Amino acid sequence: MNMPPPRFVELAPDPLTPDQRTGLEALLQGRGRIPTPYKIWLHSPGLMRVMEQLGSFLNKYSTLT
Repeated sequence: MNMPPPRFVELAPDPLTPDQRTGLEALLQGRGRIPTPYKIWLHSPGLMRVMEQLGSFLNKYSTLT
């Protein structure tokens, strides 16, 4: 049975750009792991930083349940 190709290419830690590596290190420091959406957003480090800020705000400061 042929498996379909993955929906996105997961980036290996070695060939990351400096901006991607900085974002990944900050994410690991704050969360201790890389949730799936961040694996996708790592392709765009600027987007990943903004989404991390939004996620942290919603998790820590919002009243959404």
